[in-house]
Amino acid sequence: MAKKDVNIAVALKDSTAAGFKSLTGNMKDVEKGLGSLAFKYGDVIAGAAAGMMIKNIMDSTLAWGQSVNDLVDATGMMDSEASRLLYTCRAVGLTTEEVTGTIGIFSAKIMEARDSMKAAAAAGKESDDTFSRYGISIMDASGNLLSYEQVLRNVIERHRSMANGMEKNNLEKMLFGRSGMKLNDLLNLTNEQLDQFAENCRKAGLEMKENGSAGAEEYNFAVNELDLALEGLKVQLGEELLPVLKENVDWVAGLVRQYRDLPAPAQSA
Repeated sequence: MAKKDVNIAVALKDSTAAGFKSLTGNMKDVEKGLGSLAFKYGDVIAGAAAGMMIKNIMDSTLAWGQSVNDLVDATGMMDSEASRLLYTCRAVGLTTEEVTGTIGIFSAKIMEARDSMKAAAAAGKESDDTFSRYGISIMDASGNLLSYEQVLRNVIERHRSMANGMEKNNLEKMLFGRSGMKLNDLLNLTNEQLDQFAENCRKAGLEMKENGSAGAEEYNFAVNELDLALEGLKVQLGEELLPVLKENVDWVAGLVRQYRDLPAPAQSA
């Protein structure tokens, strides 16, 4: 190796040793900086951790509440009824999207049948709606619409009495749309099983209080603001750390550039 290259290598090693000593000092400064931040923002960080835990709880509440609220909007059911229906559907393997989609169609079919029955009665005729054709009651003796839960139970009872085949599949499609066949497990439940799922829903704490699903929507705004507050905390901590970390990054980058500028023999020395 040429004497010039040796001198360069020695100088680089001396520089590197001094650099690492400086880096050690800088890292201690970082450590002190982090300690200072921890002291300065200790309560804030602890509060953020508690906030994240609360957010996780609220996310679950909001997800369930929103699903229940979608059913309430689609069917006019009470929150407690919608909760029990959603629980039962989920228990037999249906997704929330499948439930809200098919049940929404079913609700519209009930309203169409009610209007058809009233118009037919006024004209002294028999209604030709699907419920009437299959002998499924949707109104009481006084002409009032039965509860959604009761209408569904009437459908389930009629469905279970039918033999498997095209007619049964056709009933599913006419009342619940193209995805009606996905409800087969639900429509084959007995009254005892329906009662048990309803009880299990209550025991699991998933039967929402009346207007609880609407309240969940209001909580959503508060959760969104919590997200923004946590984002602000991250930015604030990052701004405090950035100058200290940048100083060390710049020093390492400069050391790498010095090494790359050396001749190949000096790099391997």
